[in-house]
Amino acid sequence: MTNEIETPEQLTDDRDLRGVWDSSRSLILSLVCSASFLILFAWLSEEVFEGELQRFDFGVRMKVHQFFSPQLTKFMQGMTVLGSIGFLTALFSILVAVWLAKGMKRPAAWLMIAVGGSVILDVSLKFSFHRARPEPFVGTVPLTYSFPSGHALSSFCFYGVLAGLLCARI
Repeated sequence: MTNEIETPEQLTDDRDLRGVWDSSRSLILSLVCSASFLILFAWLSEEVFEGELQRFDFGVRMKVHQFFSPQLTKFMQGMTVLGSIGFLTALFSILVAVWLAKGMKRPAAWLMIAVGGSVILDVSLKFSFHRARPEPFVGTVPLTYSFPSGHALSSFCFYGVLAGLLCARI
């Protein structure tokens, strides 16, 4: 057994390999989660195509309607604004403009890719499923198809990437 002293270059090389290993574990976990959610979505979409979720949808809709009140409706309408096209577009434009002005191209690119991808995915899935919206208890029926929820998909992608970018900075 030799008592060799490691040079700084050797220590750096060793740390780099640990970084690769740590990254690969995160990547593998991300791929497994993505594959699991893709399988879940495939199952759900099959149920939507077959119309098997009609009874479930109606039951959930009636259960939610039991909590109806004008105050709760106003609150939920306010929350819905946070996922609306207008609000997300304004916030997106401000964030990208500020990041680009500060030379932060990567966060701006990440957000642009996420938002662009969510729009493409939302439109293509809505036209694939053609799922009609149910009659609302209050308000008017939106003109688009109901599945997937554009509010939910766009908000998830936008706020999810934003949270990831902020957490990486913190």
